[in-house]
Amino acid sequence: MMTSKYPDITDLLEAKARRRRELAALTWEEKVAIVRQMQFLLPKGVWGTKPILPPTVKTQNRQK
Repeated sequence: MMTSKYPDITDLLEAKARRRRELAALTWEEKVAIVRQMQFLLPKGVWGTKPILPPTVKTQNRQK
């Protein structure tokens, strides 16, 4: 029997949880400032547009 070995992603999960806690602790004004900075850094006309992705099985089924 062959067992699969997966990489240890404990550090990644801990960093993700830590970042979520840090963002959750921010004030509303700080969160808005982050969004405004993201809007500024994105190319003009990209903010608010949906990415063009190939349809998945789920989206194909919903459209019918």
